[in-house]
Amino acid sequence: MRLLLHVGHGKTGSSFLQSWLALNADGVWRANRLLYPEKCPLRGVVDQRARQGLFSMGNGFVLEEGLKRCETPAQRLRWLKKLLLSNINESELVSGLVFSSEPWVRRIPEQLDGLLAIADAWEIESIELWLLVRDPLDHACSVYGQMVKRHGFTGSLDDWLEIYDFPGILLHFLEVLEGRNDRFVLSSDHYGRHRKEILPLMQSWLGLDSSIAWRHPNNLSVNRSLTSDELLLMRWLNQRFGEKASSIGERLVNHLP
Repeated sequence: MRLLLHVGHGKTGSSFLQSWLALNADGVWRANRLLYPEKCPLRGVVDQRARQGLFSMGNGFVLEEGLKRCETPAQRLRWLKKLLLSNINESELVSGLVFSSEPWVRRIPEQLDGLLAIADAWEIESIELWLLVRDPLDHACSVYGQMVKRHGFTGSLDDWLEIYDFPGILLHFLEVLEGRNDRFVLSSDHYGRHRKEILPLMQSWLGLDSSIAWRHPNNLSVNRSLTSDELLLMRWLNQRFGEKASSIGERLVNHLP
């Protein structure tokens, strides 16, 4: 069985790709026996936002639940069985599990031992990762908009660039993987150069036929960026209401695409 992780990173179309995966989970299963688990076996939780074309964090929370709760090989095997029973008929042959979570660029270095332990228990030789990257300044500007839109940031772009630290985080992630290249297979594409082709890139990574009539999110610009006027408005609201103003940012991107 394969373990395939789309690890982001942030602001590279992850919400759109996660919406597509959620909408096409059944089709991906039928086509390649790749399971995109949406239900957490221990909590029974399903993230409905992705299927609605809304901002979501993908299905990474499902795998992270297993990382937190399983400490022995036997527990990891039992959790896998529960995962399969929660999402499909366990008797059906599974060729691979697919998870997507953009925070994994930050988290995988500290979750490394748990991931490898799960891979050992499930008899997975190599964990396959797919990473979309973006030029640092372009990424910094996009993250700035996200911080204003959803996290109550009130400063200017210059203020944000003073504290922007993601290139170092990404470099650490890559160095950790390089140190364990016997267990990880990393594929990478450049979001800035392929902004309109990220779906075919993901389909190619998963070995899916792009000519199939797949379903697409109603909102083709999931979690869009704010305009300059919207950024000014949100900064003003953030100064007065803090993170509570994020509900306005949510309405802007969902109802004024």
